[in-house]
Amino acid sequence: MSEIVLVTGGAGFIGAPTVARLLDAGHEVVVVDNFSVGSLERLAPLRRHKALDIVELDLRDAKGTAVAVGEIGARSVIHLAAHHFIPFCKAHPADTIDVNVGGTQHLLDALVPVAPERVLFASTADVYAAAPFPHVETDPTEPDNIYGMSKLMGERLMQFHSERAPKTDVVNVRFFNAVGPGETNPHLVPDILDHVRAGDELPLGNTDTRRDYVHTEDMAEALARLLGGPDGSFTVNLGTGVSWDATDIVHFMAQLLDRTLVINTDPAKVRRSDRQNLQASARRLEMLLPGFRTKSLRETLASTLSAEGFALAPAAVPA
Repeated sequence: MSEIVLVTGGAGFIGAPTVARLLDAGHEVVVVDNFSVGSLERLAPLRRHKALDIVELDLRDAKGTAVAVGEIGARSVIHLAAHHFIPFCKAHPADTIDVNVGGTQHLLDALVPVAPERVLFASTADVYAAAPFPHVETDPTEPDNIYGMSKLMGERLMQFHSERAPKTDVVNVRFFNAVGPGETNPHLVPDILDHVRAGDELPLGNTDTRRDYVHTEDMAEALARLLGGPDGSFTVNLGTGVSWDATDIVHFMAQLLDRTLVINTDPAKVRRSDRQNLQASARRLEMLLPGFRTKSLRETLASTLSAEGFALAPAAVPA
């Protein structure tokens, strides 16, 4: 069997750094993407790599997916393709289910005759019931929005697939909040960056809700390492184990840029329903990947600001 890794959604926010990490590790990589959110520009620095192939495909096309996946014959799969911006998902529930659930099942159907060794499924921390403490993987699941529900359904489909195709290990990776350069959706950090480009006043929505922020490079590293084991099917959080709110983010940015940034509440951005804390227990991830370390929030923001073209204050740059 080939050593190919198939990455769905490989031209996206998390997909592109994941593809880069896999290529650095010596894998052959085939990206499958419909480019509705991701773009070829994200993969431009990698296009000349001989081990990279790109296939334009919408996973809602069951027949096209079956043909393409059969021809690729991947040894392992990282399934990232999905609608994942919660306001979009809430406004388009049918489309969210069609992509996140229907597209996932089409992929799994296509993988049955291929029988890859492992499939990593990008799930989400939004599957958990709201709680003030860090989530462990055995915590109750009770998503409160259509996105979280679609991903929990995806996890169930993975479980069914492992029973249908016992030679394939399935790993549900519950992503916490991704941060990095080139975000494709107007989440909190890119929203702050847009305002910082314009001035020092930041009109924001909910500022007291706490989230566990993970650099996309760290996500890519974890996914690449999880491809190699351990054996078996399991679920694992992908988070740092620490949560922060918007005021923390603005505080670090102000330090890194040596600017005075002022938060103003924008009523139009305030979500009426928003869980107060979404934080990972990273213990299982640390056990599965000995030596794996995520960046601190300050390191993550410094890296993101630099990649987005901001000049860091001299005191913020390590000697």
